[in-house]
Amino acid sequence: MNMRMTVVVALLCMMANHVAAQNQPPAAAQAPVRSSGPEISVVPLKVQVVISKYQGDKRVSSLPYELTVDAGGRPFGGKASVRMGAQVPVGVAAPGNQGQEAPAPGAPLFKDVGTNIDCTAVAVGQGRYTVTVVIEDTSVYADDQRPDRTSRLNGIPTFRAYRSTNTVVTVGDGRTYPFTMAADKITGEVIKADVTVTVVK
Repeated sequence: MNMRMTVVVALLCMMANHVAAQNQPPAAAQAPVRSSGPEISVVPLKVQVVISKYQGDKRVSSLPYELTVDAGGRPFGGKASVRMGAQVPVGVAAPGNQGQEAPAPGAPLFKDVGTNIDCTAVAVGQGRYTVTVVIEDTSVYADDQRPDRTSRLNGIPTFRAYRSTNTVVTVGDGRTYPFTMAADKITGEVIKADVTVTVVK
C-alpha cells in the first residue's frame, strides 16, 4: 500500500511540474545588435588642379593634374595623392661623420623636383563637401634666371620652391575655384593654381 502511494505521489508531482512549465510566458526574443557607429555615405569626387605660370600677361605653361577622392561623412573622409617629378644631381657626399643611412663619401646626392599634390575631401551634409588641397612645386632655375651666377660656375643648380594649402566648400558642380596666386620675386613669374571639383555620377 505504501509503495502504491509513493508511485501516485511521484506521478502527481511530475504532472504538476509539466503544467507549470507550459504556463510560463515565453522568453523574450533577443533584440538584434545594431552598430552604434555613424552611417557613412561615400561620394566620389573628381578634383582637377591646374598650375599655370605667367610672365606678365603671357601664360608660359599650364599643367593639369586630376585626382579622384572619396568623400565620406565626418570625421571620416577620403585622401588622394599624386607625385610627378625627377631627381636632380646636386653634388657628392662630403667625408665626415656619416650616419647609418647617410651616403658614402663621394656618392652622388640628388634632390627631388616636380609637383606633389595631396587632396582630402569630407562630406559636410546637404550635398556639400569640404575639399583641402596641398600643392608643392619645386623646379630648377634656368641659367639666365639664376639669382647667384656663381652657382652656374660651380655646377650646382638653384631651386625654386612653391607650397600652398587651401580649402573650399563646394557642391561638386564643376565650378572652378581660383585657389592661390604667388609671384617669384627673382624672375617676376606668377604662379596660379585653379581647382575644379565635380561629383562623379
